[in-house]
Amino acid sequence: MDGYLSQKFSSPGVRAAHTIMSSSTTSSPVTTVTINTYAERIDMHNSHVGSWKGQYTICPSSGILSGRVILCAHTFENGGNVQLNSNINLDEINIGVCSSLADNEKQTSWSKLVIRQIGYWEETDVMSNLTTLYEDIYIKSLRRAMPITRCKMEWNVLAHRVVQTLGEGHDKEKFKH
Repeated sequence: MDGYLSQKFSSPGVRAAHTIMSSSTTSSPVTTVTINTYAERIDMHNSHVGSWKGQYTICPSSGILSGRVILCAHTFENGGNVQLNSNINLDEINIGVCSSLADNEKQTSWSKLVIRQIGYWEETDVMSNLTTLYEDIYIKSLRRAMPITRCKMEWNVLAHRVVQTLGEGHDKEKFKH
């Protein structure tokens, strides 16, 4: 997981960490392994904050892997505020059994298979959907765009009312000869 996190979450300003825990209960002696990943980027200069929390659970004796990703993205500027919260459940998949008695080489290849599946989920089920959401639906349209003139819009309501009031008395028909 260290190599995976350093590869996937290596952008400037991103902090990432992970934990791996195994557990079993007295009612269910089956051991499960939970992989938790967390990454965040706080970029106050550009008014962006975001976090990524992934939780992946696998049962080595059955080979069933399931996962969930929780995203929170927040952008703000000049009093405007847009926040995206998303909870994405990933379909469980059977990647094959890994027994604790298996040799070290088989365990290593099995763990690489788990990490490859996590990467596939994050790329196809999470990032591609977010890209579609950003490009096609609404996030781009929520940001105030610079006009074609490349001059910032004057948001002074009083100035616009004065122009509107002055224009009300005009009748273009009066000035025709």
